[in-house]
Amino acid sequence: MKYIFLFAACVLFACQKPILGDVNAPGSNNNGANAKVVWTGPVETDGCGWTLQINDTFYHPETLSEDFQQDQLNVIVSYQATKGIFACGIAGNGLPIIQITSIRKE
Repeated sequence: MKYIFLFAACVLFACQKPILGDVNAPGSNNNGANAKVVWTGPVETDGCGWTLQINDTFYHPETLSEDFQQDQLNVIVSYQATKGIFACGIAGNGLPIIQITSIRKE
């Protein structure tokens, strides 16, 4: 009986859907966010490459045009969250991957 309860509890928590309005849920669209382009160093030396800092969270863009590869550049970005995690950094925790749909300098 306790195994059935344990199994049911695991299924219940594993199958939760994202909360409506969760801007970081995979597939969610985020239009016009203020962001900062940040160079965190080469991945080979425990950096995470080019990242976007939105509020206090760092994201790894799937692609970032060379026109925007300037450290500390303020931009306005529209993006779509993905399910992916970009493994990087000394701890290897990684960053959420986003797909940029539009970007412009602030």
